[in-house]
Amino acid sequence: MRKGNYRLILILVLAFILRIVGLNFGFPFFLHPDETKIIEPALTIAFNIKTADFNPHFFYYPHFLMYLLVGIVQILKIILLPFGTFSNLPKETFYLIARLITVFFGTASVYLTYLIGKKVAPKGWEERVGLMSALFLGTTFLHVRNSHYYTGDVPATFFMLLSFYFFLSGILPKRDTPESGVSRLGIALAGVFAGIGISTKYYPALLLVLYIPALIYQYRKNFKAALLRCLLIVITAVLGFLMFTPYALLDNQKFLRTMKESSLRSSSGFMGAASNNLFYYIYNKDSSIDESFSGNSLVEGLGWGFVFFVLFGVFLVFNNKTIKPYNNSLFLVFVIVALYYVFFSRYPTKLVRWLVPIVPFMSVLISYCICRWKLNRVFFIVVCAFIIFPNLYKSIRFDYALSRGDTRVRAYNYILENIPKGTPMIFESILIHKMVEDGDYPLFQITHDRYNTKGEIENDYPPNLDEMLSTSNAKYIIVNGWARQKYFNPSSYTYFPEVSAAWRDFYNEIDKRFPKSVIFDPQSEKLSGPKITIYNVLY
Repeated sequence: MRKGNYRLILILVLAFILRIVGLNFGFPFFLHPDETKIIEPALTIAFNIKTADFNPHFFYYPHFLMYLLVGIVQILKIILLPFGTFSNLPKETFYLIARLITVFFGTASVYLTYLIGKKVAPKGWEERVGLMSALFLGTTFLHVRNSHYYTGDVPATFFMLLSFYFFLSGILPKRDTPESGVSRLGIALAGVFAGIGISTKYYPALLLVLYIPALIYQYRKNFKAALLRCLLIVITAVLGFLMFTPYALLDNQKFLRTMKESSLRSSSGFMGAASNNLFYYIYNKDSSIDESFSGNSLVEGLGWGFVFFVLFGVFLVFNNKTIKPYNNSLFLVFVIVALYYVFFSRYPTKLVRWLVPIVPFMSVLISYCICRWKLNRVFFIVVCAFIIFPNLYKSIRFDYALSRGDTRVRAYNYILENIPKGTPMIFESILIHKMVEDGDYPLFQITHDRYNTKGEIENDYPPNLDEMLSTSNAKYIIVNGWARQKYFNPSSYTYFPEVSAAWRDFYNEIDKRFPKSVIFDPQSEKLSGPKITIYNVLY
């Protein structure tokens, strides 16, 4: 076995382990809200395949992941039905299978990043750039974290990488045969996989904004050839999309309404994660409103070393000596990073997980940058450690927390063991209402508007606490740390000042008036989930 292959296998094994540990988090409950929106419709179709309505009537997420899970469940049914064991499978099995699919896409993305790194590297540097690119992505916390969820970010990133790889193969001559021409098959496959990516999560459509100008430049002396190649990649992308999200065409009115609403959600702001600052994504002081071990910036998700060398790599991209050796392919990598960053930065709503797709491309930029720097062995190891170790530490800590349990499950068990049934409680959205049996506990929810499409957040003031206590006769108040934190994030002070101030006063009043019965803190106890505080009203 070649030395390079041995190292690649070790990197892939490490990437796989980091992504699979803690995959059963939350069971027997399903605590990631975006997962249920994909998995539940898929299971409904899969369990009623003969009579099912294959239109999910839901377009906030496209449908590839739904239909993929339907297909896998059907294969599992065919295998297990003769043994009579399929009907006995608990729902957790299907959620675990779904998450394993994401682990596969995440690990495969590491391999594709290796291939792309080799393809854009100058001759003689291919293996080193490829391996470093794979290692950086394999250990990057932001990518590791999102590889645990059956959501669109990591699978869509996989299809973006696959599409880009075939696009490079289509427009670049082979290294050993520079006279080789452009491959129409490569361009067609790039379009198909871009379309499947769009059917996984819509943002891979931005690839076409890169591909079309690149093809026009490639064929700048032959307008007809340029037009035909552009039509080829657009048509194949549309077909790839409609292959797995056909109801975008068949139920086009609902699809278009959803696209409009989705755009409004992004452009109207999000409590705890909203800013008009172009550099917000690079670094900000906001805490994450849906994760316990990360903030909402690239520095938190990738580390200072990673971000620094990405910025340094940008300067190398525009160095004439850097981009000349191999047909400006590194420039295309940079354009993807810049295009996605600028696109998502233009919206006030900013969630760092939306930038997961550019992490592999940033890994390639960093690897090229370090190799181009021509460091001696000691400095090379120091620089790589500066990038890798902070991410590795965060990834291991995150996996450990997932493996130990979830604060919401701990809170649920505490309630069952310590609070008599029939005791009324005020709670926030921590899924307690979906855990306990109907009627066991009278529950009164503190609601929060999530989006501001029609000014909902701007008018979402907290309830009168005394009136709520009087109406509910509640004996306990359960506060969700993620819901609370978004009003204390610095971005909320500036983007929604009046509403966030009112909610801060609301939470501060609860702190002052009622003692804490118990706190489930993910930081101190190394658990997944939000910080949950249960207040005793009967002090």
